[in-house]
Amino acid sequence: MALRLNRQRLACVMVFLVTTGLGIFYLLPAQPGILAANPSELRLEMKFGAREEVYVRLENVGRSLAVISGVSSSCGCTVGTPETNQLGRGDSTRLKVEVSANFIGRKDAIVDVAYESLKERKVVRIPVVLKTGEAAGTRVLSYPKDLVAQCDPEKESRAEFEVRTTEKSEGQPDLVEVTSEDDRCRFRVLDIKSSEPDRNGKSERTYQIEMVVAPSEPFAATAKMRFREPLAAPAGNIAIFARPKVRTRLVPAAIDLPTMLAESSRQKHEVLLISEEDIEDWRVTDNAAFPAWLRIEIEKLRSNITRVTIADSRTIETKLTDVADYELKLNSSAETVSLPVRIRE
Repeated sequence: MALRLNRQRLACVMVFLVTTGLGIFYLLPAQPGILAANPSELRLEMKFGAREEVYVRLENVGRSLAVISGVSSSCGCTVGTPETNQLGRGDSTRLKVEVSANFIGRKDAIVDVAYESLKERKVVRIPVVLKTGEAAGTRVLSYPKDLVAQCDPEKESRAEFEVRTTEKSEGQPDLVEVTSEDDRCRFRVLDIKSSEPDRNGKSERTYQIEMVVAPSEPFAATAKMRFREPLAAPAGNIAIFARPKVRTRLVPAAIDLPTMLAESSRQKHEVLLISEEDIEDWRVTDNAAFPAWLRIEIEKLRSNITRVTIADSRTIETKLTDVADYELKLNSSAETVSLPVRIRE
């Protein structure tokens, strides 16, 4: 009898404990999911221009579902992509990080993985330390990314440009040829100049290149450079824009400023630049050689007509006899014109 009572009491205690435990469990707030990164930081050493893929393991060490909503980076040299977006308790996935060494030196970047759990938005941050060194091979220092040339429907036109490189001082030059898929453009190397080699045995070379444009109407094309040795950094293409020669006439074609002032008692003279096409940006190349008392002003009247005013700030009282001849050069993006100016000192 006593044994039965003890068993009943023990059963009641067990029911009480289980019920109380379940109640406490349901009353406690739910625990969110938490993502942990392994490794927590990436350190890479790469050659300039190289690309690599590295992986980081993301594990949900929390108690609830975690959903990855996005991956962002503080630098364009790193791009992260997760294999799975939803991670339950204890689940893990791989985060692929693509790294591009598009610079030389050290760069610190941050990859942020944003995720949500129980309506809470969180971020796991992965620092990336990237060091790059200069790769072996030829380096292109400068070249014309945009090459504007003149074209004529009846005859060939020519334009010259430079390509500067750093390459091995011994052996043949590395720039083999410049070509274009458009057969209206032909290229040839006119001259090659080399500097003294440095302690690494490399020289700076300057290629003087001529482009010949066949008789044609205006067109756009692309040119590519081909090198003998591999490049330390990729070189882009050259965009070619062939357009007709802009012809501009000056009215009048020359001026004798002091004579005009002496005869008409005016202290300024106007010249019109009349172009066959619209020109936006006429400017004086160099007016330092002109006397300080001479003022030059440029005013756009129409899309193809520009007025140049040459003003004399002196007070003319007597006839001056000393004569000096100058050449006023006016430049635009399409053409250069010269205006002979005679000034009596």
